[in-house]
Parts: sequence; C-alpha cells; structure tokens
Amino acid sequence: MQVEWLGHKLDVHPASFAQINNGSAQFILQHLFGRRHEFHSAKVWDLYGGYGALGFALALEGAKLCVVEQNSWSENTFKKLQELNPLVEAQFIKGDVARLLSKSQFQLGKDDLVILDPSRSGCHPEVLEAIVKAKTRRVLYLSCNPARLARDLKILAASAYQAKEVLPVDFFPQTPEIEVLALVEKC
Repeated sequence: MQVEWLGHKLDVHPASFAQINNGSAQFILQHLFGRRHEFHSAKVWDLYGGYGALGFALALEGAKLCVVEQNSWSENTFKKLQELNPLVEAQFIKGDVARLLSKSQFQLGKDDLVILDPSRSGCHPEVLEAIVKAKTRRVLYLSCNPARLARDLKILAASAYQAKEVLPVDFFPQTPEIEVLALVEKC
C-alpha cells in the first residue's frame, strides 16, 4: 500500500500500521512539521512509532530520533524516511515499548521530546511511569481513543503534567471516531 509523507510517496507493507485517512494524516504531519522548531530537542523518541512518520516530521537536522515499534514490518518504510532525512541520526528499535524503556540503555531524558501514538488501548502504565520518572518536559500524544487519552492525561496530571493544547482531527468522517493530538508539558 502507498501513503504520503510531506509530499513523498512511501510504500508501506500491508501488515504495518498506516493511517487510513491520508488527508487527515497529512494535516497532522504538516501541523507538526510547521512547528518543529518550537519542539526542537536533541533527542526525539517516537514511541509506538510505526515507521516514524511523526518523529521524522519533528526531528531537526542533527537530532537523534529513536523510533520504537513492535511491528517489524514498519522498518522498511522507516529506512525510506531515513534516506529522505539523512541529517537526522535515526534508529529503529523493534520491541515492546514498556519493556524497552525499563532497560538502562533506553532511558528518556528531561529535555527529550516524547511522541506517543499508541493503539486504541492507550499507553502502558510503565511507559507513563518512565516519562514521569525522567521528568520529560514535553510530550506529544496522538490518540485514536479520546477516553484512553483522558485516562493517560489524568495519570500524567498527577505528576504535574498539563495538557497545553488539544487538537481533535476527524480521521474517520461520518463516524463518531476522532483522533486527538495533545501537547503535554511538565509544569
């Protein structure tokens, strides 16, 4: 199957995750790409990252990007994005996000930018715990389940995180389903 990433056509394996509504996905990518200097960080973590579309949209030249994804079918598309962004030091890490973050070599930093794009079930509690423990200042959370997003934001709020912006996007026209992009910051 084919998707678009900021004007570039990419082949995505059918067993890999890709947003079904390309127009809405491009809206989010362009929104983030246009604000990438605002979110500048030396290290960007794209957790539950698929092939890294969000991470590559936000990582500036010279930044380190770690895309963590359980589905190995996403890696070939990640490599194509890596070719399009050669000045970003990008790494694809295959594995379970919560398990990897519990290992010392995958520690989040206070000044890192963390992007979350989990499945409908939301973030694993250990992932949120790792963010809180690292005192990571900024988190961008894209959710296809506003109820799970609210649950996860409540957990972060208990540790002095606050949703600064919430952007609902109609990825699924003529259905009650929406995607929500939230910017969360440590207070």
